[in-house]
Amino acid sequence: MTGYMAPPTISNDLCRKVVNTNAAPQAIGPYNQGILVNRTLYVSGQLGLDRSLNIVPGGIEAETKQALDNIGHILNAAHSRKGDELFLHC
Repeated sequence: MTGYMAPPTISNDLCRKVVNTNAAPQAIGPYNQGILVNRTLYVSGQLGLDRSLNIVPGGIEAETKQALDNIGHILNAAHSRKGDELFLHC
């Protein structure tokens, strides 16, 4: 068949681990806080929420700090740290 492309498959050689922590707000939707695939950690989008899912008071600066703190908690749960990430999509 010309032009046929097989659907992508995930190799059994890949190591995938779900990363969740109680130190950051739980995911609001049907997803995890992070997924570790081999040596790459994919962190879900974080908001300026505390662990009770309330927006922190203080405006955009406080919310931004909280979102970054939440990312730090997820990194810690994956046995990583803020200095280890190389690429960040905002």
